[in-house]
Amino acid sequence: MTFGRQHYLRFEIPTTWQIWEEANMEWDSTLSYADKEGFRCGVCYPYSVFNILTRKKLKLKERPLIVMDVSFIGYQQNISMEEIEEKIVKLISKVKKYEGEFVFLWHNSSFNIGIWKKYEYFYEKILKNNFL
Repeated sequence: MTFGRQHYLRFEIPTTWQIWEEANMEWDSTLSYADKEGFRCGVCYPYSVFNILTRKKLKLKERPLIVMDVSFIGYQQNISMEEIEEKIVKLISKVKKYEGEFVFLWHNSSFNIGIWKKYEYFYEKILKNNFL
């Protein structure tokens, strides 16, 4: 399987999707909010993307990103660790309720680095407790 995610500052609709389509990518997980968690696409299911310039549906699927580490640690700096956990668990529960896909991004650059180290707890807890 060929998949990826583009940094939101370098992502451009429909250009990025068209490049990925031509490279035979199968799915993308770029679409999310940078500054908060949640359902930017309004769904937790993969869907086909559309090139608005060529007016064609692409084979490429979008798997919406629901939670990203930086949304909490970088943008919501006044939020407590308990609130972060509560928000993540609530989103996981909602995705499970609708039998969707919980797409979760934890940057590899977030491990073992200063202020980020104390947040590894969330990543480990989510994986160890089989929330996903």
